[in-house]
Amino acid sequence: MNDALQQAMVRANMSESQLARACGVDPKTVSRWLSNPARPPHPRHRAAVSRALGEEESVIWPAVQQLVKSGADREMVQLYPYRGLHQLLPMAGAREPRRPAAKEGCGRMSGPIRAR
Repeated sequence: MNDALQQAMVRANMSESQLARACGVDPKTVSRWLSNPARPPHPRHRAAVSRALGEEESVIWPAVQQLVKSGADREMVQLYPYRGLHQLLPMAGAREPRRPAAKEGCGRMSGPIRAR
């Protein structure tokens, strides 16, 4: 049982159904959160529970801290702040890229089109 969540609900004077309504989930979902502390909810639901109860997420679900990896293997090596921006914002005065002209005789129908 998730005792930290149960105690936070008692401190906030909230029932399972009240917390479910505040977080936009089914009461059965809150029941699952209480019965299985090893399986934390989705991040947006953890944030909603935290706001509704006035508690930090790490207090209610201590295992969440272990989900965030840190260390030398998580070091940011290089940052590209404008990568992909050209796809979002058209450049002033830029033209559409030109498509190469079709070569004569390419495809299955080579030669002039004839009327029947």
